[in-house]
Amino acid sequence: MKTPNFLVLAGFFLLPALSNATSNNTPKSTAISWSQAALADLQGVRDTLEANHPGPVDVQNPGFKLWLKQGFEKARTRARNAQSFEDYRRVLQFYTNGFRDGHISVSYDLESTSLRWPQFLVGGNPARVTVADDSQRALKDAQLLDCDGKNVDQLLQEFVDPYYWNRDIPHQRHMHLPQLMLWAGRAQAPITSCRFESADKSVRNVSLKWTNLDTSRRGELLKQAAGDVLPEMGIRRVQDTWFVSIPSFDDSGAAALARLQSMVAALKAHREELHKAPLVVIDVRGNHGGNSSWAEQMLAILFSQEAVDHIGSYFDETTDWRVSAGNLQALQKEAARMRAAGLTEAAQYRQAVADDMKTALHNKQLLLHTAFPPTPANGTLAASPFLGKVYFLTDQHCFSACLDFADLARRLPGVKHIGLPTAADAVYIDNTGSMLPTGIARLSYSLKVYRKRVRGNNEWYDPSLRWPGGVMSDDAIVNWIHGM
Repeated sequence: MKTPNFLVLAGFFLLPALSNATSNNTPKSTAISWSQAALADLQGVRDTLEANHPGPVDVQNPGFKLWLKQGFEKARTRARNAQSFEDYRRVLQFYTNGFRDGHISVSYDLESTSLRWPQFLVGGNPARVTVADDSQRALKDAQLLDCDGKNVDQLLQEFVDPYYWNRDIPHQRHMHLPQLMLWAGRAQAPITSCRFESADKSVRNVSLKWTNLDTSRRGELLKQAAGDVLPEMGIRRVQDTWFVSIPSFDDSGAAALARLQSMVAALKAHREELHKAPLVVIDVRGNHGGNSSWAEQMLAILFSQEAVDHIGSYFDETTDWRVSAGNLQALQKEAARMRAAGLTEAAQYRQAVADDMKTALHNKQLLLHTAFPPTPANGTLAASPFLGKVYFLTDQHCFSACLDFADLARRLPGVKHIGLPTAADAVYIDNTGSMLPTGIARLSYSLKVYRKRVRGNNEWYDPSLRWPGGVMSDDAIVNWIHGM
């Protein structure tokens, strides 16, 4: 059994006085200094990571400790000039993004009161207008050449890369391009005009007219601009193809847990039907991870526990856990939560680590070493129970527990990986969260570091057959598969 990875997130606590931002829980009130807030929470991020994350004491990764210090100084310069919630947010984004670790992130229960756009968004590579309101309908599908004399690469470097792009994952750079034309908390957007090339190769210059945008539209517009598709969790038939869609392994909260439990029940109920189907797509579009115990359980239902165990027996799960009082408490809480969710084996493992960490904390250790070397199973892997073809479909969002799922799925007999290259994660994993000093935001960070993981640090998976482009809808996928 792979040692399960998990993500723990709790609720938010908010300052009673906020300006330039709103919350569903807290009314707007008197102003606070966003510069002071940025400086305080920036210090909170550094202090929390220094005390609880394995990176600062990981001799195998000196770059982490270097950015912890140097990145902090760079971010402090930005923090001193913060004048709005958006400035505050970008300070924390800049610092956390610099670690090149997707598991270090900051979440907010606030949003800017002012969000503007030029009535279009760009996405893809090359950059094209992928979303346009009626006033800019003529720009739809036109290629963005430059803005204010800066080409797309320069625009990304200045406005997008420092806050969103993990430079260890080159293919994900343009995934964040839609952020370029969304501006919040600024009196004047920094881009005034852009040049576009139409399909007939004609070039036109457009003066941007920035208008207010309802903040509730932000997420959907970004998804449209990127061409993302988030399927419903479940099993469904499209033409002659069965989709087993698992867009998340997140079990935090009663509703999320119920969805995963229902999916497990559905897999058991339809297992024989799926085994006889001519085409099956194991679909993880939009899956950002969660609890990898569910990933293993679902594959065991689809194939067999023996097959999953056989593959997992070749994996080295050796880890070092950062020892701290806060991490001990997080492990104990997660063990209790897993027991309540019926994940008995995972809960037992988590509790055993917590017990060992308690001793390590008493002994003033910085790291707790847990050795899980590979123990290759005897015999050969059994043949696939599926009579038809089985495809494993990924997009660029497959991350964390989704990658753990991919570690197994790609090695199961008869499975072909198709779609887009996955995301990648650092060798730091198993997350918990901590409220930052102002109460405006919460930091998420990892408790342990893998030493010999089957995937290297920020290593992604490339599919055997790559998606040719366009929106990855169910019908488009089925037609693509039929044309293979």
